[in-house]
Amino acid sequence: MLFSGMGLYADRIFPACYDWLMGMGKLDRRRSGALKPVRGEILEIGIGTGRNLDHYPTPVDQLTGIDPNPGMLRQLAGRSRDHRIKVDCHRASADALPFADSSFDTVVSTHTLCSLPDRAGALAEIRRVLRPDGRLVFLEHGLSPDDAVAQWQRRLNGIQRRFAVGCLLDVPVEEEIQQAGFDFEHLHKGYQEGESRTHGYLYEGVACPAS
Repeated sequence: MLFSGMGLYADRIFPACYDWLMGMGKLDRRRSGALKPVRGEILEIGIGTGRNLDHYPTPVDQLTGIDPNPGMLRQLAGRSRDHRIKVDCHRASADALPFADSSFDTVVSTHTLCSLPDRAGALAEIRRVLRPDGRLVFLEHGLSPDDAVAQWQRRLNGIQRRFAVGCLLDVPVEEEIQQAGFDFEHLHKGYQEGESRTHGYLYEGVACPAS
């Protein structure tokens, strides 16, 4: 979850709430399946409090993570201290990644695109730091294909953005990844069981830089 504006709520209260919400039930368990395709040198954008760490496949023993929120990174430090995965963490924004071109085999984004102030810039940066045969592995909530649900997503955006520190409900995930120059290796879309339709339309898949 990436957001540059800091304050008491964003820095202290929201990270704790986010960590609790992201650890709930089926949503948390779905991470394991989403992360199965990772390989090689891995960058996780919006690493947040490190909720993904327990869900990476066993061969993964190190990765690089970025997040601009110091409150998130403090919680991440506690979670990763004795974890089997060593995390090289950077306070940075996804639209200005502090890494050289073609540095990673996999970039991971889970529940992150929704809160990026500059998604196009971030996706361009992801493509830049991926190797030509690299992959973007993602699990994101976003725009519902049902008009009635999408209308409610737009109505709720103001409240969602305020209380979820920049998060939007109606991000057209598939369209924006394609427009950034990626082809889909696979893509699954649908409502998450047990979640509200406005918040629970998920996009899960793997995308590769288009040749």
